[in-house]
Amino acid sequence: MVMRTADYAGFEARRAAAAKSGRWIGLGVASYNEDTGLPPYEGATVKVLPSGRILVELGSCAQGQGLETIAAQIAADQFDVDPASVVVKTGDTALAALALSTVGSRVTATAGPSIQLAAREVRDKAIRLAALQLEAAEQDLEITHGAVHIKGIFDRKITLADLSKRLLSVVNMPLPKGFTPGLEATSYHMTERAVYANGSNIAEVEVDIGTGEVKLRNYWVAHDCGTVINPMLVNGQIVGGVVHGIGNALFERMVYDRDSGQPPTTNFGEYLLPGALEMPRIHVEHMESPSSVNPLGVKGAGEGGDDPRHCLHRVGGRRRVETPWHQNQRLPDESGAPACAHQRTTT
Repeated sequence: MVMRTADYAGFEARRAAAAKSGRWIGLGVASYNEDTGLPPYEGATVKVLPSGRILVELGSCAQGQGLETIAAQIAADQFDVDPASVVVKTGDTALAALALSTVGSRVTATAGPSIQLAAREVRDKAIRLAALQLEAAEQDLEITHGAVHIKGIFDRKITLADLSKRLLSVVNMPLPKGFTPGLEATSYHMTERAVYANGSNIAEVEVDIGTGEVKLRNYWVAHDCGTVINPMLVNGQIVGGVVHGIGNALFERMVYDRDSGQPPTTNFGEYLLPGALEMPRIHVEHMESPSSVNPLGVKGAGEGGDDPRHCLHRVGGRRRVETPWHQNQRLPDESGAPACAHQRTTT
């Protein structure tokens, strides 16, 4: 997929054309497997509040990757409601289900299925109660826009809010026979092994062999994280991973003084990070091969990028290139003699 998108077959013609004008360009391909969704479990509690809003409680902690958004989407799908009507609370195992850790691209593949399982349990409980209230068979009911109704008859309905209130009840008012208090459930998706995300990256770079300046001309990624719940969040993870890798390959270098042992790279004027001007156009494609390890079919998507070090090997005559690329690097010229290369110091 990624080789087609990057026009891999046409690269030799592009390189030959560049060589005629004295430009060195290279193209590198790297593929990877990443273990995600590490066992054994993450828990989730799903509740329908008397207001009709859905509450998802997780012991898992959010770190900025969009966990709350993903959790809301998974829960909302089970009740046919807007994800904006779902409240997500994270990071408190004293109140919510037990949890272990938000590491290693594991939470969507562990807590995500737990949310789905808990929401389905709540959904089934709501339909069972509605069947009593509407005097209908459970198989004749469905949930649309947060209300249980008879299939095809939308005015014969009862809202999730009313069902929640009925299971909270009041003093001296018995609950419906066979029901426990609260329209809620806690579930744990248990797993014994990781799920593996994978992908392939292609980077096309140009190196000025007189100055050592590296320009990233284009970058393509094809990534498979199973079922994609939110494409925008996955794109953010992949692009962020690529940019981080670019920083590692071309900019971020921790230097220590030989005499004192002290680091002179103590600020972002000396320890360089990639900026918008250094970034190429990053093209992202999604492959979806659902995992059989969890009911959502998801795999982790964090850290799903690569870096252009493999391209520097290609431009450098397939010799070992130390990273990050810095002023002591040397590339062979056309006669085989090394030419000095200097890293650009753009901040």
